[in-house]
Amino acid sequence: MSDAGFAPRSSILAGLGTQRTGSELDDRRPLRPAPAPPPDQVDPGGPSPTPRFEYGLTFFARLTADLRAEVLGETPDGYRINFFVLGGSILGPDIHAEIRAEGGDWMCIREDGLGIVDINITYDTDDGALILEQAGGVFQLGTEGLANVKSGRYVGEPPFFATPRWLTSSPNWAHLNGVQGFGFGRVVMEQLQVQCDIYHPSVGARLDP
Repeated sequence: MSDAGFAPRSSILAGLGTQRTGSELDDRRPLRPAPAPPPDQVDPGGPSPTPRFEYGLTFFARLTADLRAEVLGETPDGYRINFFVLGGSILGPDIHAEIRAEGGDWMCIREDGLGIVDINITYDTDDGALILEQAGGVFQLGTEGLANVKSGRYVGEPPFFATPRWLTSSPNWAHLNGVQGFGFGRVVMEQLQVQCDIYHPSVGARLDP
């Protein structure tokens, strides 16, 4: 990939220093507040059942990846499927990259329909860098979804949550080596396409005394 017209900027790091309360994201999308516990479950002499810290979520990129499935089937660990990347993209305020076709998700699905994510993919950025993403997480397929997959039917858009980390030797992207990400999205099963938004979380000041 060429580096014409693109240069990574430093605002990713700047965004990590932006602290917000739990009521909003850095892109101003509201978060639903956690419900208060019932009064009979609150210990008057115990710690307050409220968050301890402010936090921030800085948007990093939207990930889109087209997959092909290699079904191993039932194993002692669960139902195994390898999802190999055919191609994809990582697009964000500070990153434009393609996803190389060599990577994928070596998934194990439990009998309750929860898929355990095991992602290893490589970004090829516009400035010529290679960035490895490794991520765990869960794929909420459900028991009905698992039954469909076992019968060869790929339907619906089940949600998933991922915890990406990055490794690279590129000086332009070295700041990613120390970042813990958080991603969530859905898999369009009919197309075997992953659609995920990735954020960089940060911890702020204490909220409790």
